[in-house]
Amino acid sequence: MVRYGFIHTKEDIKFLVLFAMDLLPFPVSFSTIVDLTTWCDEGFGYFELSEAFYEMVPTGHIEEIPDKGETLYAITEKGREATRIFEKQLPYPVREAAQRSALRVVRQIRRDAGIHTAVTEHGPNDLTVRMEMEQVFAVEMNVVSHGQAAMLERTFKENAEAVYQTLLTAMTKTTQTRKKRKTLKHMKQLGVLLACCVGGSLLSLLLRGLLPGNVLGLTLLLALLIFGAVRLHHVESVADFLLQNMAFFFLPAMLGVLEIWNDIKSEALAILAVCLLTTLCTAAATALTVHIVFRLQHRETEEAFDHD
Repeated sequence: MVRYGFIHTKEDIKFLVLFAMDLLPFPVSFSTIVDLTTWCDEGFGYFELSEAFYEMVPTGHIEEIPDKGETLYAITEKGREATRIFEKQLPYPVREAAQRSALRVVRQIRRDAGIHTAVTEHGPNDLTVRMEMEQVFAVEMNVVSHGQAAMLERTFKENAEAVYQTLLTAMTKTTQTRKKRKTLKHMKQLGVLLACCVGGSLLSLLLRGLLPGNVLGLTLLLALLIFGAVRLHHVESVADFLLQNMAFFFLPAMLGVLEIWNDIKSEALAILAVCLLTTLCTAAATALTVHIVFRLQHRETEEAFDHD
């Protein structure tokens, strides 16, 4: 009969158990010992392990520790001394596997220690199950039977991380979708404005520079708004942002003025007068336009009330 693995005799199994338990920082149950050691080698089974393990309790290598109705086991100082003496008798692959298995078990136990569930019974068919993952989240659910409560507790203990991730995704999905939609909306609005700008530049080339491209672009945008090809909400958000930060776009022009200041300083007064005059004209034209628009809106409102 072919036997696999490195560990076959009872003494080898005992050395492996002691070596593995020496890696654990706290007492564990026998089922944890089984899980810990059977991952290390295929040369022995459950019954061989159980026999070897329980023989070391009366010899003082392993001690029993009662804990809330459950018996835990820890290696004693005598067991640690035996481990240090016979450690090298274990094959290197088995020792490596034991170290990896101990790390896995420790992580699992610490993870389970941070997950708590509790059932509160308020009355017939009225129970509350509280499920908590320490320092992460807690949730309570109402159920109508102890069977449902037990199922929730078991499922939460097995899949606490998945439950948390599912809740987090469900609760943040709406916000993320809204952000994506808002970004897409702004990109579309910016695309409309850029299209008008490019269109104005092309018209300026066709007119051989008779009018600046930016002026023609604004005229094109105005025409599209007047005839309804573009609605106000198609460009409003990005346009408002650009208007609120318009001073930023004058920086290149100001830097250009500084570069040619020596050439134009003799005409500085004339240029300043033109700037002041055009500013006053622009303000007057804006005020007149606003006044006319306001009167038209007021007239439309009165006609609507009269019609009603």
